[in-house]
Amino acid sequence: MKTSQSFGVHFSIKKGREKEDGKTKVYASVTVNKEKVIIALPHFVNAESWDKGRGCVKVRLPEAKESNTYLEQVRFTITTY
Repeated sequence: MKTSQSFGVHFSIKKGREKEDGKTKVYASVTVNKEKVIIALPHFVNAESWDKGRGCVKVRLPEAKESNTYLEQVRFTITTY
């Protein structure tokens, strides 16, 4: 009998839930064997700067390096747990 396991970490935001300054919370979606858990991260990004397809802040923006580095650290922490 063949068994397979799946694992994935993806990031998203919820448009329409921005604070007064235009920033919104980032969520991590962790999927293990088709079971999904969504975790609200303590990190906010400008909703207009979010790249939905890549799941990160658009690279050409000044805030991108800091935010995307944080997201990669979260991905690494979840993956190696």
